[in-house]
Amino acid sequence: MGNKKYKKRRTKLIWIFCEGKSEENYFKQLIAFERLKKVNIKNPKKTDPLGIVNEAIFFKKNGKILEGDEIFCVFDTGNINADLLKKVIQLSKKNKIKLITSYPCFEYWILCHFEKYSQPGGPAEIISRLKKSFKGYKKGDPELYNLTKGRIDEAIRNVKSTLKNSKKKNKKSQYPSTQIHQLIRYLRSLRSFS
Repeated sequence: MGNKKYKKRRTKLIWIFCEGKSEENYFKQLIAFERLKKVNIKNPKKTDPLGIVNEAIFFKKNGKILEGDEIFCVFDTGNINADLLKKVIQLSKKNKIKLITSYPCFEYWILCHFEKYSQPGGPAEIISRLKKSFKGYKKGDPELYNLTKGRIDEAIRNVKSTLKNSKKKNKKSQYPSTQIHQLIRYLRSLRSFS
């Protein structure tokens, strides 16, 4: 028997490293609903931003990443200090890994499906507000995307509006923000190429 030729993959793949179960479940359902065959979710063992980025770098250097593949790391920045965040940003740029962050937490993105919210505060305030707007909300709910997908366009509008308004306010205060909408718009744009 002769040697089998290994066929190289020619299509670009997208890899998303998610911080927690809420994010992982949300993106898995989005991928299934949008039929995005070239998008993969990785569940890192680490859940802190530096650990997530380091795992993505290790995967990139030792995995099956090909030229043109993209890696995104999705995580919260509410519990990370400025110096560590700066290090994570530098490390990701050096290794061509894209960061998708939410401040203070991913639940802010979900809250934006129901209302514009731009008050400073931490994860507890966001989750409390979310539970008032989204009856039956449970952290890590495996049906989170299915329960909110009909409101994604409203969420995108609300995020853009609150980002615009928070830039006008005092720079020293920490207003909620997210980049999840940018990743979703990008993934939706891939539908025609799947």
